Amino acid sequence: YRKTYGLQTVTSSSGASTQRVAWVKVNFMSAMPFRLSTTKLEHEYFKFLDFIAEFEETTFQYSITNADGTATLYSAPPTPSATVKVTSESWIRMATELQAIRGTVSSIAVSLAFAVFATFIFTGDAFMAFMAMLSMLAIILAVVAILVALKVKFGIVEAISLTILVGISVDFSLHLAESFTRSHFTSRGVRGVDAVSRVGYPIVSAAMTTMSAVMPMLWCQVQVLVRFGQIIPLCIIMSLVYGFHFFLPMLMSFGPNVPGGGAGKWLCHVGK
Repeated sequence: YRKTYGLQTVTSSSGASTQRVAWVKVNFMSAMPFRLSTTKLEHEYFKFLDFIAEFEETTFQYSITNADGTATLYSAPPTPSATVKVTSESWIRMATELQAIRGTVSSIAVSLAFAVFATFIFTGDAFMAFMAMLSMLAIILAVVAILVALKVKFGIVEAISLTILVGISVDFSLHLAESFTRSHFTSRGVRGVDAVSRVGYPIVSAAMTTMSAVMPMLWCQVQVLVRFGQIIPLCIIMSLVYGFHFFLPMLMSFGPNVPGGGAGKWLCHVGK
């Protein structure tokens, strides 16, 4: 029974030793489904905390007859240390998922910062990196809007998928930006057409192969993989749409007119 209750040896003022129950473990079954969503699970968790607080405030009195025949009145619980602690595997899952979900914004911000920095390094143009950031923000907001419209519950899988989305969205935009920067034409419109003619087909081919590799996840038994198989193709499609119809038009309207440059400019300095 050592996993059910614990004994503690106490010594009285007269030197006599005895044992008392120090703690008791109680297992109970709740009516909560095991796969309850994180937000509902958090609500149930706070209900448990309220119940424990109310339980600990409840005291009762009992009397003990002394050796001389007098009675001493005691209150239970006798000490503040006699508190209730509740643990469950569901609470651990809830804390992990909430940490991932609530850290999504900061994770996306860090990923965006690195993506913008990479765009600036490979293009050598700060304004182009800024336009790439606007394009990535538009892609993320579009994907989130579609998930909300489809009434998809936001969980840990969706949080991880949105973080991965930053890497997918910057990939296509970075190829277009690099090709636009290295174009030898002087007109923005012609430079945009030149960029699409050189990297448009490889970008679309890469998107199709990635979606082809992800689509079999839709028939998986593990629901986490199924959700990835649904979200990642959506991210790729939005990246293509916004890359060709948002980011590229911005380059053709506000991009640099100077031929050459890009990563070759930085590598030239490194070579020297």
